[in-house]
Amino acid sequence: MALDSTEIGLPQGVAVQYNADGTVLDLPSYANVTTSQLDTVTSLRSQHITVPGATTLAVQTQPAHGRISVRSDGRLVVDLTKIITVPGDEIAFDLLVDGLVQSFTCPVSQGLQLKGWAPGWHFMPPRDPDGSVRFSTAVNHTVTHIDAEGGFTKAQIEAREGISNANQSWLKNNPASVGPDVPEADGVLRYGEIPELAVDSDRGNQIWGYKKSTGPGCHWLLFKRGTTVPSGAFGSVEGFNGLNCARIGAYGTGAKPIIQFALNGGSFCVIEGLRFAEKQNVDGQRFCMYYDCEADHSTNIRGSVRITEYCTYYKVKGWDFYYRSAPTSGFWLVKATREQGVYLNNYDGVAIVDCYLGQAGWQYFYRFDGSYLGPQPPTQYSHVVYSSGDGENLYIYNSVFEQGSLTGVQARPGVTMRDSTFLCNNLGILLGGGPDSEDQEQSAGLDISVPIPGAQLGNFSYAENPMFLGAGQKEQDRASFETARAINLSGNKVGIRGMIVADATEGNDGVRAHGVATEGEDIVINALASLESNDSEIAVVNWLNVPDKNVSVSQAIKDGTTLDAYAQLVLSDGTADRFDLFDYLRAADNPVAEVALMRDWVRTRLNKPLPTSPARTCLFSPPNELDTPGINWGVANDWSGGILPGKVAGDSVDLDNHRVSSSETPENPIETVDIGTDGDFTQFGGQLEVNQNILGGGFFRVGNFRGGAAEVVQHGGSFDPDLEVYAGRFRNDGALTFGGNVTVFDRGELLLGVDTSSAALATGRKFEVHGFESRVGFDGAAGGIASLTLAPGSTTAFRSTCVVAINGMGVKTAGQFKYGEVVTGETSGFTGIVARDVFTANQACTLYLRDVTGIPIDNENVIGVARLGRATTDPIIIGQINGTATFGMGTVGEMRSGLFEADPNVDSRVTLGGALEIDALGLEAGPYTLFSVDLLAGSYDSVSIVNGLGNDTVAQVGNDLRLTLAA
Repeated sequence: MALDSTEIGLPQGVAVQYNADGTVLDLPSYANVTTSQLDTVTSLRSQHITVPGATTLAVQTQPAHGRISVRSDGRLVVDLTKIITVPGDEIAFDLLVDGLVQSFTCPVSQGLQLKGWAPGWHFMPPRDPDGSVRFSTAVNHTVTHIDAEGGFTKAQIEAREGISNANQSWLKNNPASVGPDVPEADGVLRYGEIPELAVDSDRGNQIWGYKKSTGPGCHWLLFKRGTTVPSGAFGSVEGFNGLNCARIGAYGTGAKPIIQFALNGGSFCVIEGLRFAEKQNVDGQRFCMYYDCEADHSTNIRGSVRITEYCTYYKVKGWDFYYRSAPTSGFWLVKATREQGVYLNNYDGVAIVDCYLGQAGWQYFYRFDGSYLGPQPPTQYSHVVYSSGDGENLYIYNSVFEQGSLTGVQARPGVTMRDSTFLCNNLGILLGGGPDSEDQEQSAGLDISVPIPGAQLGNFSYAENPMFLGAGQKEQDRASFETARAINLSGNKVGIRGMIVADATEGNDGVRAHGVATEGEDIVINALASLESNDSEIAVVNWLNVPDKNVSVSQAIKDGTTLDAYAQLVLSDGTADRFDLFDYLRAADNPVAEVALMRDWVRTRLNKPLPTSPARTCLFSPPNELDTPGINWGVANDWSGGILPGKVAGDSVDLDNHRVSSSETPENPIETVDIGTDGDFTQFGGQLEVNQNILGGGFFRVGNFRGGAAEVVQHGGSFDPDLEVYAGRFRNDGALTFGGNVTVFDRGELLLGVDTSSAALATGRKFEVHGFESRVGFDGAAGGIASLTLAPGSTTAFRSTCVVAINGMGVKTAGQFKYGEVVTGETSGFTGIVARDVFTANQACTLYLRDVTGIPIDNENVIGVARLGRATTDPIIIGQINGTATFGMGTVGEMRSGLFEADPNVDSRVTLGGALEIDALGLEAGPYTLFSVDLLAGSYDSVSIVNGLGNDTVAQVGNDLRLTLAA
């Protein structure tokens, strides 16, 4: 039978044979070359679009810019969140549509900002279930106790020890003597190491200086509770990483120590349990947290030379942030006396979480005329929180801002905000981001319709479930500014979901008489054209002349939903008003929790409950409106049902191929996490606990190239994506199988097993350890068996990394290497990826490199991309190599993780299999231990060593596997 000639198109990579009349015909594989245009997308956003007529979709090739993926509902996700401007105004890619490859383009509307949505990366170290930060002593732990009022002085130490000079050298090299005055002294402990050997501030500064000079670690500086510390010169400190932080805090019982000077803080440092009676500064540091502190003065988080990154204000209380130098005649200056509760500039990744902050830039009983005879009057220049336009990636979660002079939060560069409350501010919040009209007003020739650095601010703004109760209505004769406004929008594409605005009635109690105006603005939102969300998301009740909207309850209920009414309810006092309520909240141990009860009361009365659900699979499914970020786990309205995962026990998660990041800690463990067949997930901070499996393809990251402080705990099961641990910890405490590749980078931590547990690497997969500061192995307290099995056909790899000193840096780029970028040696030609830099002096830093090729040489220039504030430079000479580079190799073995107080009590076992690959670049001759466990079994089928010294061997010595390099 004759066959008709028919052209058949098959998907790329697929070939079949067709048997006709006994003849086998090979049908070639090729792609359909037609190109179709899809809907327009916008840079800096993640959006999802329809491919018309498609029944099934799969990604064949990625575009040159951005990332595409396919959701379970068949829609195509186009993620341009990291792309400011797409060359050519379009992206091109191939899709497998119903079995045939087709080419597509999407026109791109260029974004008008320097950044898109804040990605969800902020510093949140591991915490206990009650929210307390968990402090580690696992790495280079030291402690210094200071009793400023009763600690040992220099003279007392000299008299007690019979010496002439209790200087730093003596304190470092000599233990405290045993004696009846300090029976706890054991002949080993040094001054400052226990409370009974606490020293005064002067000697404490000397002890702190030598202890933190031992290198990054868990250095603790502790002030005695109930004391006042009038002065100190405690230099900044460097913790080891986000899990093993330095700590500046308190010991003993009683009131928080009162600090009357500016602490310098540090990087990878938590400042906890202190009360500040002086302004505090975080300047140019990374991963610094204020936790459980009280503030009477401003805190400045800024980068005067080096950008400040990933700093967090957590569970901090503070109010009465007024200007301390009152005039002695005339009038209070309007602008020169501005005062903020928190001032932010030149930063990246600041978070304000669970804080109660209030009354910045003015005082009760001020005079309307602004006379010096009264306390400080309000102006438009003072705010509870002020963020200048040169910052980016600001997060505000579950916090309260009351009685700002002007705003509760002035978020000029944009903010991602959730579940926060604004009480009696003249202006609740400015949601900034996007083109900056003020810049245009100051420069008539500045065109803000295109992205121009300096003309656009940082991020899109998003506010979820904000609540505005009461208007400030403060005014004075010498300045004009908003008096009763909930939100100003200064930018474009602002998203608002679940907002409530209520009770702008006059709040003068007739006693404090703080200056309530008789009239106020009747504007709830300014510049509505900037609002991306539907205004049905905004409920308004009794806000001066604004009509009520989106609330269907009786007028009587509306009229009774006031701060005064709640004050009378919670205080059981029919005469109480909002100021009595503020006194009550400020005196509470946890004012944020008290405000949460008030928020529930308001929502119940207005019939605006938050959604709830029984246990389910929570699908990450950003809506079509494009008013939500679509990349941040912590945004409830990007999840099915508008509910964050883990609100109830039994929830599972499906990220549906979206690129998602998280610094969240779900309230309950997640059963199963599925990131999708081509997923991309990063746990940057917080904790994620998974009871069963982590499924999908693509990448699952703990931290990323910028750092991180996350802890991911999996109780056995399967782990199918590729796992990359950059910073933070991945911990297994069950029977776990890695179905993807596993890579651990410098200062990342991989606990393969804790107590009785096992991990296995599947055939065909790779287990790779970078560097000598990565922490990989086993820990436990019960003596159980914890094991790792490397399957036949798998690969184990060890790769050296490099640390080198840099000096000669320019003022603007000092310590400002850009993480994740490649740098090159001008003379040697070495290359390496920047993993971390530690700022050591004005023009010097310590540089950590991974994936190094070649050996850096002394005095050569280092060329690469540098950070310049929030911007970056073209490749330039950043600095010069100072001395010889240090290379090192990692070890897998027992380690003290900090989860248990004692050293490891675990029976560690490893079974070798497959192939071993070693890159020994830069290592000197000598032995290097690759594995050190209680029982080492099995063997490798093959061993390859590159960049060695020529006569290199790998051999088992007892239960160690040892690399020996020899020329």
